[in-house]
Amino acid sequence: MNRTRIGVESAAVTTHSGALGWIFHEIAPTVCASRPFQFPGRKVLGGTTMNKTDLINKLAERLDGDKKTAQTAIEGVIDLIQRQVHGGDTVSISGFGVFEKRARAARTARNPRTGQAVKVKKTTIPAFRPGKYFKDVIAGSVKLPKATGAPTSARAAAAAAKAPAAAKATRAAAAKPAAAAKTAAAKAPRAAAKPAAAAKTAAA
Repeated sequence: MNRTRIGVESAAVTTHSGALGWIFHEIAPTVCASRPFQFPGRKVLGGTTMNKTDLINKLAERLDGDKKTAQTAIEGVIDLIQRQVHGGDTVSISGFGVFEKRARAARTARNPRTGQAVKVKKTTIPAFRPGKYFKDVIAGSVKLPKATGAPTSARAAAAAAKAPAAAKATRAAAAKPAAAAKTAAAKAPRAAAKPAAAAKTAAA
């Protein structure tokens, strides 16, 4: 099986004034959060559903109202992914996820209304596996950076999200030696006073 990689920072994805980069980095989380497919036992979060027209309009806002470019970008990406997966390729988009084709074996299902057993033939289905950065964003463990006029790679966004925590850890690490030195300095006079007190007691 072939693997087609599309990085949001690559030139291929930043075609049409960065339109495709915006799709995967800034708009895709909104789509996922709107109303994804609900699996049994899983609660769907979010309110409204964003359809393709809404997605095009949302992207056009970031392209100074250029709906034609937005539509070309979105339609182009959808068509490209469908064609590649149909041909047996795996489309991997850095930080976003993986589109692939999976085989589903023949099985016996059950009609939920009648309870009657139904034989289902083997088939192939499209599947999507979200990337780590995408999952972290939706889970809330990584904060999305502020939207700008230029596409941002998932790697850069993840690094920017970790920067405040890293700076805080650095400050905390730098504060520890200072605190230890201050404590040692405070203890020094008391430690020096003990031998003097002992000598005074012995002399008495």
